[in-house]
Amino acid sequence: MAAIQEAYTFQSAVTTNGDGTAADVSGLPGVTVQVEGISTASVIFEGTIDKSTWYAILSINMTSAALATLTAADGLWYIPATGVEQVRCRISTYSGGTITVTGRAIYNGGFVLAK
Repeated sequence: MAAIQEAYTFQSAVTTNGDGTAADVSGLPGVTVQVEGISTASVIFEGTIDKSTWYAILSINMTSAALATLTAADGLWYIPATGVEQVRCRISTYSGGTITVTGRAIYNGGFVLAK
């Protein structure tokens, strides 16, 4: 079975606080997220299992390996998503920048043995 790849746009050229678009990640181990355009704002990484109540998710900065639930700077993050139904990247404390947050998840569904 081939790898499955999903692409997401959580925020697109945003200039205000907002929840953005949630992504269905059920069955995926995690999502790599790229944050661009922050001047003065925070992007909070959040998850839900009931599609209603959202909680901050501890995520990994892919450059420094620091753990955090939010970022106030551009960069690459990995959001672990095992057992989570949806994730989103909510913008908070906005006062500057044009923020875009995109993501990608890859799931290797297995492999085929050669005969």
